[in-house]
Amino acid sequence: MSTMQITRGGFHTPLQQLFLLEERVRQAGVRLPDADMERSFHGVKCVINGRNCVINLREVAEVIDRRPVTPIPGTARWIEGVLNYRGALVPVYRPHDFLARTADTDAALANENGHLVVLRKDRKGSEFNAIRVNRMFGMQKFLEADLRPAARDATVAEELAHYVDNLVSADGKTWCRLNTARLMERMCGTSPRQA
Repeated sequence: MSTMQITRGGFHTPLQQLFLLEERVRQAGVRLPDADMERSFHGVKCVINGRNCVINLREVAEVIDRRPVTPIPGTARWIEGVLNYRGALVPVYRPHDFLARTADTDAALANENGHLVVLRKDRKGSEFNAIRVNRMFGMQKFLEADLRPAARDATVAEELAHYVDNLVSADGKTWCRLNTARLMERMCGTSPRQA
């Protein structure tokens, strides 16, 4: 009786039981998720340079609390210093200071030390950069169908336009989906004299 079980209809083999289970699931109306419903991404919502931004969660290794970092003397104003992240020294950048081109930027926002977002440099996740955001709002799921192009959109600030791929609406606000690879490449490759 180890390979056969008694049911109300008689004896069934394990394979017959699987077929019966499959039929019950079909009758109950349970379906697999639609492929269109799964076309989405999770993003970390934050404020950078006074703008609502979304960073794709696939690019984020971790979000760390408002801890201080070790400063590096003689570096550009947007390089805050280094952080010991799980035994590795990781450079910490301040996109707010890099993007702030005018004197009318909010001084209180510029000095606000928000959370650190540790970004993966590559898909393997073995090398990291970190950015200090002004404010953090948490994580949210966004549908790819809701994304709209950011090119020539009046809501995207001029200093941020080069680093925004798409816009998405959520919570009654427009959020800029950042291209962090482009932003990090520019921050790492720009000398203090060029800024």
